[in-house]
Parts: sequence; structure tokens; C-alpha cells
Amino acid sequence: SDYDLYFAGPAVMAAAIQKRAYETGLAQDQMFFDEFY
Repeated sequence: SDYDLYFAGPAVMAAAIQKRAYETGLAQDQMFFDEFY
């Protein structure tokens, strides 16, 4: 893919976003996030 994904939010939301992005073909090394607690 030609893009990276950056996001921030609660751990549950971060996990859901990561799962969906991975399912659509985005590699784990293209995902960057901060979890808020």
C-alpha cells in the first residue's frame, strides 16, 4: 500500500481499527497509534 495509518484513542477502539485495517490489506508496519487509557 502507498499510505500509512495514524490514529489515537482508547485501547478497544485501537484494536478494532487495527483489525479492520489489517483485513483490508494494510501491513502492521504501516499502522501507528497512541492508546489513551
